[in-house]
Amino acid sequence: MEYLEYALWSFFIFAPVYVYLTHEQEQRDVIALRLSRNTVYLRTIAFLWLPTLLLLFLVTQGHLQAESIGLVWNNSVGNLLCAGLVNAFVVYSAVSLNQLSKDCSNDDEVVESLSFVGWLMPQKRSEMQLFVLGVSVSAGVCEELLFRGFLLNQLLEVMPVYAAVIVSSLLFGLPHVYQGPMHILRTAALGVLMAVIYLVCDSIYVAIILHALFDIYGGVLAYIVLSRNKQPLVNA
Repeated sequence: MEYLEYALWSFFIFAPVYVYLTHEQEQRDVIALRLSRNTVYLRTIAFLWLPTLLLLFLVTQGHLQAESIGLVWNNSVGNLLCAGLVNAFVVYSAVSLNQLSKDCSNDDEVVESLSFVGWLMPQKRSEMQLFVLGVSVSAGVCEELLFRGFLLNQLLEVMPVYAAVIVSSLLFGLPHVYQGPMHILRTAALGVLMAVIYLVCDSIYVAIILHALFDIYGGVLAYIVLSRNKQPLVNA
């Protein structure tokens, strides 16, 4: 089974290289309408699930323990507090998105804030549904299992906690190179937050749910604004 674990490790090396080499052409194809966003979403889902299924296979074969990648639930204070954080974010998201759907006064600011990745965000209902149910859920499950459940725990065996958190978070940020250098750091900062939540909870479930909710919120927000401001997105 060791060769399968080596294959899993290779994902963290080759994923950012693959994204770096392909994202510009992919962006041009989407903007030129040669490639649909749904096709990009399906590619992304496959890209995330292939290494995750390999990880889960290693668990089912006993090469890795489920507990070693955070697949355990406990009723600790940290876990319950983080679960409360999830509930608070759900309420905030619902209120914020409902207000945004009724008020378009801030649309220009939102479109501008999305300019770095606007080409990829959903504009049609079918795109929004696939982004939310496919990409966002897959990102929550797969990226947390891979970068926090597997990678962070592996690094903790050879380096201090702070170093493992920083290294795993930077490696988490690198595949988001298509968003630009500053957003690699922003994504890495999100990785630090997810790592802290994972370590506090000693369980991956809260991190998975919160990560998926972040992406769902971003996708729905983009759909609400961009679906009624399509021309600025094309220009961007």
